[in-house]
Amino acid sequence: MADDERRFASSLWLIAGRVASRSTAAIVGFVGTVVWTRAFGKDVYGNYQIIAAAIAIVTSLCLPGLDDAALISSAKNKDGNLTPIIRQRVVVSVVGALALAAFGLVRYYVTDLPMALAFVIAAVTFVPIQLQTIWDNFANGKRKFRLLMVGEVAVALASLVAVSGFAAIGWTDADNLPWVVLGTLGLTAITALVLVGTLERTNQDRDPAIVRYGHHVTVASLFAWVLKSDRLIIGEVLSAADTATLAVALVLPNQVKIFFTAFEQVFLPKVTEAPSVAAAWDYIRPRMFRLWAAYTTLGVVGFLLLPVFIPLAFSQKYVDVIPYAKWLWLSLCLSSPFTFLASILNSQRDKRFLYIKNLSNPLIMLALFAILIPPYGILGAIVARIATHGFLVVLHVVYFAHALRISRGLDT
Repeated sequence: MADDERRFASSLWLIAGRVASRSTAAIVGFVGTVVWTRAFGKDVYGNYQIIAAAIAIVTSLCLPGLDDAALISSAKNKDGNLTPIIRQRVVVSVVGALALAAFGLVRYYVTDLPMALAFVIAAVTFVPIQLQTIWDNFANGKRKFRLLMVGEVAVALASLVAVSGFAAIGWTDADNLPWVVLGTLGLTAITALVLVGTLERTNQDRDPAIVRYGHHVTVASLFAWVLKSDRLIIGEVLSAADTATLAVALVLPNQVKIFFTAFEQVFLPKVTEAPSVAAAWDYIRPRMFRLWAAYTTLGVVGFLLLPVFIPLAFSQKYVDVIPYAKWLWLSLCLSSPFTFLASILNSQRDKRFLYIKNLSNPLIMLALFAILIPPYGILGAIVARIATHGFLVVLHVVYFAHALRISRGLDT
């Protein structure tokens, strides 16, 4: 019992460290958003968010399952997998960069030349930035949490330094957007390359099955781009200024994911090492009530404080964000603890769950976007996201209960 208490206390310290690390990076990123919203016009920030959305969509098609393969390979000491993982990511990212540049030129060359140029610049920086998540997952698998902290803060600082510099010299109009993109993404790309250079292999052992599993994750995630598309859709259906409003509405609720990621990164190595779903659940279960209580408290406090905080942080230009942000915040907080069930299933390489979740969730969200955004605009996008949170809670609980029964030999 004393050993269990010591292990739990140790995990709490690790969680505290990861929360502090992720919070520091989030604060830096948040300050960057404050600079954007206060120093740049809504249209300019909205255009930047359209570019960011396009990057996110292309990223979701660049073999995202290789991130999972990097984590599992690292945790299972199959460091030799890192070379093919990086090679495959680079090749597919080159194709993604060309697609990004082509979209920007076709869509904006005639109507908005600075936007077209900004897309081309984003494409140039795209490949090295795609290596950062490989580094993040590999370092996490090795439990190098201190290195993760330094890397996460460095990536966030790169963007903040650049956008603050342009704000300070007054280059904040639409014509200067390409140079702002060059500064923010260029420094991020350099930081990513430096981080990848710190990766250390302790062996050359390989397990091609892990890389193949990463390909399964990719196939199952073919529609993940939908989850990133609402900013782009709003920009086309409404305006760049509306895209800026939606982006700010998502900023604070997305910080909830920071706490989840911090908890997950502490637990994932142990969960990944577990021989079965039941063993992983036995490790996580004693911590679930505390996690649920923490998230619920966070949700209620945020719901009450966001109406005061948003205009103070982003100015009165974004006061219309408040109702969207507070309900999305509460929804994410209440649904996040159930995502640990998905983490267990993913770590055990449950392919059926992988396909069910990663295909059904984005398809449902795409249908909701198509139904709700044209008549209701930003409100439709927010309602669609909240509805999918509820769907995922049901899916995680029902499927995990079934998988746990099978793992314990209670069902066939």
